[in-house]
Amino acid sequence: MIGPMSDKVCVLPFTHLHIRSNGRPQVCCAFEGGLWKKDGHHWSVYGDPLDAIWNSDEMVTIRRDMVEGKEVAGCEYCNRIERLGGRSKRMAENVEWAAKTGGDELLSVDSLVRRSVASGYRMEGPASYQLDIGNLCNLKCRMCNGLSSSRIQRDPIQQKWASQWTEEVEPVPHNRFAGSAHWFQQKEFVVGELLRNPEQVKNLYILGGEPFLIREVGDVIQILVDAGAARNITLCFNTNGTIARPRWLGLAKEFKQLNLWISVDGEGKHYEYIRHPARWSKLVENLAEYRKIPNACCSISITVQAYNVLHLPKLFRYLDAHGLPFGAASLLYPRYLRPTVLPPTVRRLASERLRAYADECASETNRGTALGLASELDADGSEIDHEQLRELMLFTNDLDSSRGQSLAALEPNLIPLIRDAGFPWTLETVHAAPLV
Repeated sequence: MIGPMSDKVCVLPFTHLHIRSNGRPQVCCAFEGGLWKKDGHHWSVYGDPLDAIWNSDEMVTIRRDMVEGKEVAGCEYCNRIERLGGRSKRMAENVEWAAKTGGDELLSVDSLVRRSVASGYRMEGPASYQLDIGNLCNLKCRMCNGLSSSRIQRDPIQQKWASQWTEEVEPVPHNRFAGSAHWFQQKEFVVGELLRNPEQVKNLYILGGEPFLIREVGDVIQILVDAGAARNITLCFNTNGTIARPRWLGLAKEFKQLNLWISVDGEGKHYEYIRHPARWSKLVENLAEYRKIPNACCSISITVQAYNVLHLPKLFRYLDAHGLPFGAASLLYPRYLRPTVLPPTVRRLASERLRAYADECASETNRGTALGLASELDADGSEIDHEQLRELMLFTNDLDSSRGQSLAALEPNLIPLIRDAGFPWTLETVHAAPLV
């Protein structure tokens, strides 16, 4: 017998596996540090069977530690948000899992934990996947990298920055698959391992790249439809909102529900600055199209970063006015784009604006999101990280120069606020032509 469930338990390690475009598995998209073998190498679907990864010593230890109430180091992002009184991904996932499984008691978090304890923390499954199917993408978002964007991978300026903090997208030179195709192009792996038991899958979350552009996304969906499993699966996508009608859209009606998370980090010019070369007018047009899909639930995913933190309430109010639910989470990498890199005076101003929005907000969920973000900004202390601010400045100047954009024109008050705080923001560049 086990006692009351620990508040450290997250449903994801018991049900879910995130496979990145380079084949490396993760507990979830917010998990820090990756999954490492005892010999110091990453787990990878190119070298390791999925069953071995799913019930590896590393995954078993994570499950055990959660049940025993220990803080898992890789879960620090959620732990920190909860310490500040915010609503973490862990909390949201535990609530949403019941909806995705139709309230099935056998799949409840409590039941999963008890079965895990009884089996030595080894689980059947996974019942949920996040699949980053390649990096084909039509945008070069400022906070992204070549692992998730083929255009960044080919960008001589941004890739030099991104390569410093992320891995390569290419398959490992020696792997267990025939040929050089990526894991998601290996039919034997997709059918024989990933979707070997399609009736067990309850949730499928697909990213890219831009999944609405990727041919293999349709192949995965077709397999589930042909197996008769789609009607019991919640199908989720994170899209940049630039493609209105993907080729596989006709298959979406076969699934229990279609959840579309559309990435929007600002309104108007702020959106265009961050998600280059997207156009706000096209996004607005496509949002209207998405909301016409019969079984679709549309929500907005916001990446909170140095470029948008002062203007989040403006975006929140726009979404509220158009009846669009949203979630917002602070950027983890690259570190120089984190909102907490900004000087304390700027963070306080952003926090005040978020709290003012919360005071007027009718939605308890959105109010909690705003207050949680404000608490994060308030908690980061009064020191200025000159090293990270300099990285932010140089990265911004490089991309502004190479793209013909201007943070100073977009945000006429931000750079003066940073300078007033004691940081000498200049026009220096590293990889691009000098700004003038």
